[in-house]
Amino acid sequence: MGLPNWRTPWVQGVALFLLAFVLRAWSATLEDFPNLWDEQYHAAVAKSLINNPLEPRLLPDTGQELDHKDWTGNGVWLHKPPLFLWTLAGSLRLWGTTVWGLRFPSILLGSFSVLLVWALGRRFSNERAGLWGALWLAVGHFSLSLVAGRIPTDHNDVHFAFWVGLGLWTASGYMHRSTCGRAAAVGAAVGAAVLTKWLPGLWAGGVLGLWIFWSGRHLGTVGRRSLAHGILAVCVATAVALPWNVYIRTVFPTEAAYESEYNARHLTEALEGHREPLYIHATSQTDLWGWSGALLLVLGLGAAWRTRRPEWRSTVVGVVLFFGVYTAAATKMVSFTYGISVPLALLVGCGADGVLRKVEGVLRRSDSPVGRIRWARNAAIAALLALAFLDNGRPWETWSKAQLNTPMRRTRQRYADYFRAHAATHPGERPVFQNVPKHAVPLALFFTDGTVDVRSVNAQPELVPERQTR
Repeated sequence: MGLPNWRTPWVQGVALFLLAFVLRAWSATLEDFPNLWDEQYHAAVAKSLINNPLEPRLLPDTGQELDHKDWTGNGVWLHKPPLFLWTLAGSLRLWGTTVWGLRFPSILLGSFSVLLVWALGRRFSNERAGLWGALWLAVGHFSLSLVAGRIPTDHNDVHFAFWVGLGLWTASGYMHRSTCGRAAAVGAAVGAAVLTKWLPGLWAGGVLGLWIFWSGRHLGTVGRRSLAHGILAVCVATAVALPWNVYIRTVFPTEAAYESEYNARHLTEALEGHREPLYIHATSQTDLWGWSGALLLVLGLGAAWRTRRPEWRSTVVGVVLFFGVYTAAATKMVSFTYGISVPLALLVGCGADGVLRKVEGVLRRSDSPVGRIRWARNAAIAALLALAFLDNGRPWETWSKAQLNTPMRRTRQRYADYFRAHAATHPGERPVFQNVPKHAVPLALFFTDGTVDVRSVNAQPELVPERQTR
């Protein structure tokens, strides 16, 4: 029996998924403690949801006076929507409160996001674009670091990118065959995206609206059916996302009102020091995709628009609008645009496909023999592969950033080891730790069943925590 044919769709899909999964698992296991900043807070809150999924908490309710405005030291924690935290909690219940259990959902959903890029390329009638885009996302250093929590927003953005990508894929399925079930699937995916990162989760629904308009399916009898299906999708999305909002405003009105107002301030204030140049989201694409990937993204945007196909044009407009909103917002972070990494990767693949088409076109017009044409095409493919793995993948950078090469990382490893050992030698004990530096408080909450005396939180990482049993 010979090897499977690489051109067979299932072979491509399985190979891409395994490549993405193995690389993400490798990156996620390079260190054994939750990272600064966001990951460790997500870890502690997700652990609290294991036993009480309707009350996300950072610090347990022990009668201590806590500031509900401080998302790094409060009780009820509504700083992020709950869907990704529920997913992390389910994984922690399955694997135990370990770093692997914390990161496993992002490894899995990040790998499925790669499959979505590949599948969208086939849906958009450009299989080669989907293949190259999926490869670029599978091996990217930024994606691997996000899965491991080394970049702020970490698991939240990985999960959000998956739901946004799934929303675009279900939208393409609806446009292929418009049924009530497929409209409901779009609504479910959009609702899940909203329940992961609030209003940016509406992106796929907006792209579908543009797609319907550009394809002329908003007119006549077909238009009335599209409107009915749109209403159904909105109802499903609302049914998914609205109950949690109603619940927290009823049960935790003070915290919910503050977080709602705080989220709105991202548009007008550079919160938490995240004041960046106006062009940061454009230039940061070199971080997400490498310099070569950023260039291919620009080429892909132009190539996609020139196809005049409604699916490509609606995606391009959706990407431009997404960048426009985040550029206008005062608070800016490099990872914000990762939320639409699935369509961005598809456009990177479109740029790679355009480069190969150009090479093939030039060679067809030349007097070169067939063998030379084949060689030149293979050379172009080899160059793109090298850029994908080296300029975009940068495995040495993934490795170096995970090492204990700074005093803070070495200190955090010591604290993680201390709290892990305490939990192993004192099972069932619920201590109150004192003299814990603030950066290590979530480590105590994650690895033990205890809490921290916030009155004794200090900034001296060399101190060994004291504990009181309660």
